[in-house]
Amino acid sequence: FQPRWNGGDAFRTAFFNALSFSFPAGEQWFIDSVKRGLLALPPAEQQRHADEVRGFVGQEATHRRVHALFNGHLAKQGLPNDIERRALRRQMQLEREQSARMAGELEAARRVQVAMLPRDDQFRDDARLDLAATMVPAREVGGDLYDFFKLDGRRLFFLVGDVAGKGLSASIFMAVSKALAKSAAVRHPDDDIGTWMTAVNREISRDNTEALFVTAFAGILDLDSGDLVYCNAGHDAPYCVGAASGLRRLVAGDGPPLCTVDDFEYHGEHTFLDPGELVVLVTDGVTDMRDPAGAMYGRARMEAVLEGRRSQAGSARAAVDALRGDVQAFAAGAEPADDLTALAIRWNGKPGI
Repeated sequence: FQPRWNGGDAFRTAFFNALSFSFPAGEQWFIDSVKRGLLALPPAEQQRHADEVRGFVGQEATHRRVHALFNGHLAKQGLPNDIERRALRRQMQLEREQSARMAGELEAARRVQVAMLPRDDQFRDDARLDLAATMVPAREVGGDLYDFFKLDGRRLFFLVGDVAGKGLSASIFMAVSKALAKSAAVRHPDDDIGTWMTAVNREISRDNTEALFVTAFAGILDLDSGDLVYCNAGHDAPYCVGAASGLRRLVAGDGPPLCTVDDFEYHGEHTFLDPGELVVLVTDGVTDMRDPAGAMYGRARMEAVLEGRRSQAGSARAAVDALRGDVQAFAAGAEPADDLTALAIRWNGKPGI
């Protein structure tokens, strides 16, 4: 069409050309605003207005397409669409600002999550045990959890868990699960470990609207005798590593993950630790780690690292660092698929015995 297509009038033509340039960005803004407005309504109102909104979006999308085609012809006549360029720059700036805000919020959430985990040096004055832990989320925040605290002067409670999923939703569910688990243990410190796990399953399942689930291993170690009672809710069975006892797994006392079977009755098991024996618990972010070629780290390699601790009278921290270092060396910079958590507890025996 001719450059002065509107009756040969230069002003009217330029005016309507400018309007056409502004329409695609404006109509997209209308579409986005109406969609957001619909989502802000109560569910019943959303359903009532859904067809009306769908019709409006279709109409505006058609107008946007028509003006985009018309603007393409104006571009062929050498008319620059500064409005569209400014709208694109503004959209990119908004997206950058939103990304920065989200990154800041996630970093704040990561700091809060890390602050919730107990310090592994809090028992350094207790000669009966040595303890170390690490948690490396696959994203800014993760769904792995661990906890440990004394029920009294003689008994140490510990827990490692893994929420199905990653990211913010898993981290929130992790925080809730950890809080409920500790609350149950503190309120009923003399409960059987199986009874405790049953109660925790019931509490965590109560408001689980997202149908998430948690694998968990919990134990209570008698720091005077080395007696260890434990219960497993679908978690990877931990290892015990000792100079005399060798490498063994605590495979008994297993049940389904928490939040998968309502009112399941968990049962505990027990074993004895030798002085100097380590208990090592991990989440599947260790064994499922992959290298750049896609090969999996696997259980055999982890067992080789733990077997190497038998001949070294090292600390719990040395065991955790050795395992984490070997996993990271294997990954060789590959992006982790899952959170990585390890907890090691070394029972030193009661002094004077």
